[in-house]
Amino acid sequence: MREQLKKYAGRTSFHIPGHKGKPCGTGDFLASDLTELPGLDNLYAPAGIIKEAQERAAGIYGARRAVFLTNGSTSGLQAALVALCRDKTALVARNCHRSVFSALALARARPVYVYPENAGLYPGPIAAEEITNALQSNPDAAAVVIVSPTYEGVVSDIEAIAEKCRKHGVPLIIDEAHGAHFPFSPEFPKNAAAAGADVVISGLHKTLPVFGQSALLQINNESIASRILAALAMLQTSSPSYALMNRVDEFMSLPPDFERYLSEILAFRAKIEALSNVNLVKSDDLSRLVFVPKNVTPIRFAEILRNDYEIDIEAAYLSHAVAISSVADDFADFAAFGRALRGIDALPPQACRGELIPPFRGRSETAIPPHAALFAENTEKTPFRESIGRVSANFILTYPPGVPLIAPGEVITDDAALYLAELEKRGFPVAGVENGCIATLSGGIYGKDWK
Repeated sequence: MREQLKKYAGRTSFHIPGHKGKPCGTGDFLASDLTELPGLDNLYAPAGIIKEAQERAAGIYGARRAVFLTNGSTSGLQAALVALCRDKTALVARNCHRSVFSALALARARPVYVYPENAGLYPGPIAAEEITNALQSNPDAAAVVIVSPTYEGVVSDIEAIAEKCRKHGVPLIIDEAHGAHFPFSPEFPKNAAAAGADVVISGLHKTLPVFGQSALLQINNESIASRILAALAMLQTSSPSYALMNRVDEFMSLPPDFERYLSEILAFRAKIEALSNVNLVKSDDLSRLVFVPKNVTPIRFAEILRNDYEIDIEAAYLSHAVAISSVADDFADFAAFGRALRGIDALPPQACRGELIPPFRGRSETAIPPHAALFAENTEKTPFRESIGRVSANFILTYPPGVPLIAPGEVITDDAALYLAELEKRGFPVAGVENGCIATLSGGIYGKDWK
């Protein structure tokens, strides 16, 4: 592993993690990699330095409570859903990350999906009216879970959605994995805790200069806090990393110069928006860079950046490419990226440019809850071209961003199978497809052979 990882040293990074491979904090990682020694407090019963550090973070994010997560955002999402939705109904945005679906399985929850608006090349925000309708149709809902911002930087109206949830007495959980930087400038959208969400999970390591797996759980509703903290103590490691927590507190205590960063990213966006063949899409989050090249495919766009310019971006799809900037990026990074984009802009159109294929966002029937499908004993491998009408026993997804094309327990539709065939034709890797087959429940076609 070490030799392969070393190949990325010195390259220009426009991907996760937020520190971009640059010196992070004081650099005393080993010296801070300790345990619950006298004076070092305890994450699960904080009364000293951890309590003080978490209070600092809560103040920055506008939350009543903040809790360090050293197992990433996933652990916070799992704790929230296990605590609030055990054997209950959860209203869940269908464009959530797979970690939310895993949390649903752990909680044995029954999801009722709500869908984002159609924004063209990728999903848009979740409308407050969509949540209202779902709450009215599902009075037994124990929580609402949405993702904001999305992978492409799309932000939902959290204040309006939080108001709807309060009227129905249902907690609102926000997966804010890609919005940890929001509180550090008014140029960013308002962060979810400040907007009134009950529970927020921010993936600090994604967009801030802290170490991988660092995240922050924020709780604004004291009536549910003890249950979530109890679940967290069971689900997160009993040996949380002091090195990770220390770096987060260093950052919260003395944040870097966001004004400098904002000045540079705004100047960068202005220059790139003037290009002819490299279309920089407008985003709710100005730090998220979404490209739709006109003269090459998005995948070829990423290949040219990687091979010709030694610039690595976050992801490329059949419809667009995503680059992630952070406060760790400096003038030299933006200058290098700008030169590369101008070089691509000057390329002649490629004959293989082809049609842009937006991400799949069809609606599928849920036959059984995710846990029943994931842990089913009777499953079989089915060629995905022959899987229409069967029930998926696993996640079928592209990674990143990790949003399931087909979730466990969903009936596989004609549209889903056709989309998988298109991905296969174009050589796009799909997790959950092995040798052209996917895991399905035994028993044949749902609604015909069994129900």
